[in-house]
Amino acid sequence: MKYELGTNEGEDFLVSVTKSHAQSQEKRTLKNYHTHEHYEIININSNSKVTFFICGREYECNSNSVMLSPPGAPHYIVRSFAGVKRILINFRAEYIDIFKEFCGIDIDSIFKNSAVRFSDENMDILTDIAAEMTNEFKKDRKSPRLRLLLALFLDRISCPDSIIEPKGGSSLGRRIYEYIQANYFEAITIEMLCDVFMTNRNKICKSIKEESGMTFSELLHATRIKRACELLKNEKMSIGRISEKTGYSSLRYFSDVFKKHTGLSPSGYRKNVTRADDK
Repeated sequence: MKYELGTNEGEDFLVSVTKSHAQSQEKRTLKNYHTHEHYEIININSNSKVTFFICGREYECNSNSVMLSPPGAPHYIVRSFAGVKRILINFRAEYIDIFKEFCGIDIDSIFKNSAVRFSDENMDILTDIAAEMTNEFKKDRKSPRLRLLLALFLDRISCPDSIIEPKGGSSLGRRIYEYIQANYFEAITIEMLCDVFMTNRNKICKSIKEESGMTFSELLHATRIKRACELLKNEKMSIGRISEKTGYSSLRYFSDVFKKHTGLSPSGYRKNVTRADDK
């Protein structure tokens, strides 16, 4: 999925500082993996953990973290929706060309790190600059002062207090495995994984086999059926609903795959575990 700034004059920059009302505490995907051809800067001031996925890597962030996505990098965010204030800045490189030489801003160097963290004091300064940009943007989207404020913001984030390292193992196979474990309910394909991890089909398949000993299809089904077993045992939802929640759009196909892995139909499995619990 691609999201782009507009192509008309004056649509090469966007900034917003927004608040959202408290909603469910359940984690959910803010946006599925997507790419765009501009730079994106994100800060989410949430009362709970924010997880940033970019190019198949996972970063644990908090309210003092700034997430950085360069053009073409697949990314998405998972967070709680409660108590949120968000800073979002999108721009094309040419938008601040005039300031690069004078201010010594190296955009590629800044966006080399996917997630950085700041002290409370420095984060307050960044928030104030973003708020000032937002107010200026609302008054005049073509204001020259916006470029100056953006240059000031970029200069500040070029010197973070710390760099956030990605979670988990660094091997491609481990990152693909963890992605499937977290997104098994989505319509995952090898082609999607190629886009997310920015590599080719052969590399994806080889890495999965080396990490798990299974093919892509075997790993995906094993992950889904494991989760289906947990839901059949612990939840009262219908088998059709469990099929949907584990990534199967066809109940008949779900039942066939489930029986292949467990030797039982979904209803038979539920009866067995219920009977065992009653003993």
